[in-house]
Amino acid sequence: SGRTARMVSRFRCPVDIIGMTTSAKVWRKLNLSWGLTPVMCGMYDSMEEMFANSVQEATAALGLEKGDNVVITGGMVNGTSGNTNLIKVEEIDRAW
Repeated sequence: SGRTARMVSRFRCPVDIIGMTTSAKVWRKLNLSWGLTPVMCGMYDSMEEMFANSVQEATAALGLEKGDNVVITGGMVNGTSGNTNLIKVEEIDRAW
């Protein structure tokens, strides 16, 4: 639903925010949020795949470099609104 990304953007943090979604409707909503870059993505079969693709998409969209940190939030059920139940901090360890 993009709700978590929109909530984070309300704080107007001095960092970039990526909102990944499979929905064009949600992508358009995310595009209206302050400091938030929406990215279209596919459905993932596992959390590991979601983490890897999230880091890769963030690196491509924001020009991140090795050593930069990425905070990933998400839910165990892909596509279910209001289901954010995990947070993970990843360090970029390679160039994409």
